[in-house]
Amino acid sequence: MLKIKDNVDLKELEKFGFELNMANQYVKTRKIDNEYTYKIYITPTHHYIQMIFYQSCTIAKSIQETIFDLIQAGLVEKVSD
Repeated sequence: MLKIKDNVDLKELEKFGFELNMANQYVKTRKIDNEYTYKIYITPTHHYIQMIFYQSCTIAKSIQETIFDLIQAGLVEKVSD
């Protein structure tokens, strides 16, 4: 399982297109042709990365790019389930 490191200020996620929602979660939503394709949530309590898929079009590449960018920035760590 991937999570944002505990020592990271979650406001850093805004640099990667994440926005703080009403539930106090950071979320990044990708749209193609005005339809949601996926959302990536970062929970404030545990910093786990959660994904919800709506459609299958070009999701894998876009998610990989987002996660790769977070890893390259040193924000992500792998934890056991």
